[in-house]
Parts: sequence; structure tokens; C-alpha cells
Amino acid sequence: MKTLPKTLKAANTEFLANPAEIRKAIHGLASQAKSLDLAVAFIGPEWQRLLANYPGAIRAISWLTHPATDPDAVKSLISRQKTFVKQRNGLHAKVYFASGVGAVVGSADLSRPALADVVDAPQCEAAILVHEPELLAEISKWFGTLWNDHLHTTKITDSNLERVREERKKFPVQWPHTVNNVPPPPDVLPPWVIRIAKGVRQIPLENKFENYREQLQSLVSKQSVSAKDVAKLADTLAEWTKHRAVYKNFEEHSRKKTLDGLRTLFDEGRDIYDRLTEINEKGLLKGLRIPAISLLLYWSLPYAYPPFNAKTKKFLENSKMDSAGMSASSPACYATWLGFAELLRAKLHLPSVGHIDRIVTKYYDSLKQ
Repeated sequence: MKTLPKTLKAANTEFLANPAEIRKAIHGLASQAKSLDLAVAFIGPEWQRLLANYPGAIRAISWLTHPATDPDAVKSLISRQKTFVKQRNGLHAKVYFASGVGAVVGSADLSRPALADVVDAPQCEAAILVHEPELLAEISKWFGTLWNDHLHTTKITDSNLERVREERKKFPVQWPHTVNNVPPPPDVLPPWVIRIAKGVRQIPLENKFENYREQLQSLVSKQSVSAKDVAKLADTLAEWTKHRAVYKNFEEHSRKKTLDGLRTLFDEGRDIYDRLTEINEKGLLKGLRIPAISLLLYWSLPYAYPPFNAKTKKFLENSKMDSAGMSASSPACYATWLGFAELLRAKLHLPSVGHIDRIVTKYYDSLKQ
């Protein structure tokens, strides 16, 4: 496939020529926005990552009854704090609006196929990134008119979602994929998984691991890190893993590469697979394997990155949800796990994909009792 033209810029407007450019622009809006207004026809289970794990307020309108929209993904979006979601039949727009920041208007829905993080993506998409104040005012007015059209833009009820789930079974579903195919969760989940999920839904994750997160933020903000800094991070990891000796190689590794690796790891403007692949190929976090690296991600954004470790493996095996290509053995396998966790999160109506780890932990703890 030929490489598509790069982004073209003119004054306060940019042409975005492929899904990767569109996704990057949306991430740029999310990084500066105090609120997001989304008018997108179709929503997939990966919405949280596609919005760069944006923590602020969201208003969203989707075409709920179309089979391309995942009702469980919509349910999980509704469950998110500071979020209001409505439905509008026939809505085929794809508008991402951040007041006072900008807007992306184009062809890409809020789904992984439409916002793939590679230039040679299977879907051909294009959009315009708008910064011009008068156009932004018009977009804001347009969205407000849609949102307040109570006759055609309506609230979403549980009965709406259930009816759409039944209708959707009549259509083949294209599951999201990474390098490995992401397996769908089973149609019928074990009752104990559903029971634990109900118990963890109300657990707040936003402020969890705040001390660890501050430690990581302090590290990546430095011009250079000392041997003491690296040893302290190794100590922190060992508090969780109980295996201090395994981090000896990490402590002896180039501290410059370690700092570069942490900055790469926490770059939310890039897809997680690309970040982990670069870290692996350049040896940036030598001495840390995926279980430890995924734990750092979890501490940084606990609602976005469930770790993969021995507990996760046991949970998947005992629930009959384990699958080849989903593990902590490589960047591709972790990306596959994350894709599966997003699908499972939507099916269990959890507020975030990070709550999957709360299920894993509670189940694993129950085995020790």
C-alpha cells in the first residue's frame, strides 16, 4: 500500500490524511481539554484508550441502534464519572470537540479500526483539525442543537441497551485486533466472575497508587536519574512482587536509557504496542519484563492498564478465558491482553478497564482463604 500524504496545514486548519494522524489529533485535544463533546456514529470497546485515557467531562451522542455500535461499550462509557451519553438514530457524524482548544471533523468513528495507530491502516479515513475560533463557535452551536433536540436525541435506558444487544446478535461482529487477534469473551461468563464484577464496580481507581504515581512523575520530570532513584524504584516494585533480587540487572542498566524508557512508556500520545516495542528493541528498560512494566503502567493510570502477571494467568485459566497470544511474553501479547480486557470490561459493565485487575486480585485472594 502506498504511503498516504502527510498532514497538510493551512492557518488554523489541518488536513489529516490517515487514521494515525486523526488519532494523534484527538489525543492532542484530549491532553488540553477541560471537557469533550463527541458526536460519533459508532463506539467501540477501546474508546478509553482512543481518547488517550482522558479524565475530564464528556458529553457523547451515538447511533446506538446501528450494529456497528457496541452496546456494552456504550454502557461502560455511561458508567464513567462525569459522562453523559445520548442516542440519535441516523447520526453518522464523526465530530470530536474540545471547547477553547479545537475540533476534529471527519470520517473516523470512536473505534480501533477507524483510529488505528499506523499509517497503512486497513481503513481509509480522513479528517480536518480545526482551531479557527469562528468555526469552533459554529461547531459548538451545532452540537448544542443536537444535544438539546429532546425529540430525536434521547437518553439511553437499560431496556434500550438490552434490545440493541439482542438485535446485534443477528450481525457478524468485527472484533478489534492488534498484531495477534483479540479473542472475544465467552457468551456466558462464569457466575463467580459476574459476582466479583458487581462487587468491584464502586471501587474508585482515580486516586489509587497516588504515592507510586508521584514517584514515577518525579522520575520522568528529571533531566537525569541517579543510582539512588533507580534503586528506590526497584524497591517499590519489590514491595509488590516480593522478588528484590530480580531487579539487579535493572539497577545496573544505563540510567539514561532507563529514563528514556520511562518517558516512552508513559507517552499516552502513542499506542501501547508501539511504546513497548520501542522499549524492547532499544533495550530501554533492560532488567524489567512485561509483568513489571505493566505494573508501572497500572500505577501511572490505574483505570487504563490492568497488569498481566501470575495472578492474571491463574484467573484466565480458571475462568476458561485464557488464549494463545495473550500473555506477558511480548509487547504484542500484552497488547492482546489489553484488547481482551477492554472487551471483558464492556461485557461486565465496569467503569474502567483497570477494574479488571480488581476482579483478578479479589479472585486470587479468595484462593488463599
